[in-house]
Amino acid sequence: MIPRLREYQSGIEDENSEAWNVANAVDGKVPVIYGTPDMEAVAVRMKNQLNENSKMVAFSGVLPEFNHNEIVGWYDDRQRRNFIPIVINDNSLEEIDKMVHATTDVLSSRGLRPVYIETCGECLLERMIFGIMVGDHISLYLAAIRGVDPCNVDPITDIKSRIKGVFSKRMFQ
Repeated sequence: MIPRLREYQSGIEDENSEAWNVANAVDGKVPVIYGTPDMEAVAVRMKNQLNENSKMVAFSGVLPEFNHNEIVGWYDDRQRRNFIPIVINDNSLEEIDKMVHATTDVLSSRGLRPVYIETCGECLLERMIFGIMVGDHISLYLAAIRGVDPCNVDPITDIKSRIKGVFSKRMFQ
């Protein structure tokens, strides 16, 4: 698995890679990352990396739950063009794969341009690591595009300090 992951990494780091293309598509939008059932943790990881490294608001969810509730907002909300749906698919389950394509077709029919990331690998773990690698690179590429320092975590330090202050005050009252 390691040699294949190294191969994937060199492809992800290429200027014309899918990760760069996704980063450019996401710039200026609020990303909402959906994972298929096996990729839910990968979607959450990507959201977290976009929050921290790219310094942007992002959200995550899971398919097929998306099709029961959130599709209504994507279908009718006038603000939907400010957001960009990203779907991370583990195409190992044919039924889920068909559902993902039907979902992205509906989004496209509403004038949206969903981003579709298909994982690759011979086993679930390899596909998950691939998805994490792509998401991590997207977050770093977006940081570069947006001109932000991905290492700066001042907001985290600030909130921790404020929380510590709140608890310290309560202890001495």
